[in-house]
Amino acid sequence: MRAKADNPDLAGIPQLPTPLRYDVQLYVQVYDVLYDMISGGQLKPGDLIPGECTLAQHFGVSRGTVRQAIQYLEEDGLLTKHQGRGSEVVDRSKRNHAGLQNYTDMCREFCTVPVSRVEAKWIISGAGRWLSEQLQLPKGALTINFDLIYYREDEAVALAQRLIPATWLERCSVDPNSVEEMRAFAIDQVPKLVTDSRAEISIHTEVIPEISRSGEIPCFSISEIASDGEGRPVGHFKNYLRSDCYRLYLERHRGPR
Repeated sequence: MRAKADNPDLAGIPQLPTPLRYDVQLYVQVYDVLYDMISGGQLKPGDLIPGECTLAQHFGVSRGTVRQAIQYLEEDGLLTKHQGRGSEVVDRSKRNHAGLQNYTDMCREFCTVPVSRVEAKWIISGAGRWLSEQLQLPKGALTINFDLIYYREDEAVALAQRLIPATWLERCSVDPNSVEEMRAFAIDQVPKLVTDSRAEISIHTEVIPEISRSGEIPCFSISEIASDGEGRPVGHFKNYLRSDCYRLYLERHRGPR
């Protein structure tokens, strides 16, 4: 049942139970109908649910009631909202249950929509004082500045900037004159080098032209200093993620008493 944004399909969506339960809030009853369809597989990852007005008419409730149910489904990680397209069922099988505790390419792994391609470009330049200190480099040491743009079809959803000491090219036997080797190194190999990172998350208010469509969609960024298993800095990474296409997971555990 893969509904299109301009022609949402109501077939198969049950009505609210009759009579309504007065011991359960109305938006919860709407939530439960949609939840049952998602958990039961009638609504599959990538399916768009009908719009608020259509669902309100279908269920015989107010639009505000439907909006509240959808909001909670989004907050619980079952739906994700895309501006201009509607709310889409999330593929929870892709969820990394260890969340941000395990290092991975977050621009790919935490995206709620399929990433179809990644564009890469790079320049080689000298590191400034701050970067040299963070990556334990001599002042002015060469770094490779990679820009990676992640796409869902023709729509950009994330930008990753990876600043990596040029010495890693020799360590990993990468030919800097080979476009294919450099691209594979930036996209596939670099995340595999990382064991630990120190990360900071922030909300971005300024425009990120590559992904935010002139500021129409807000983004958040994760800045991190990444190291390998021997404690050598791999690089300084900044990941800019469109807020309508990403959901991050973090598990917390009780520490020693």
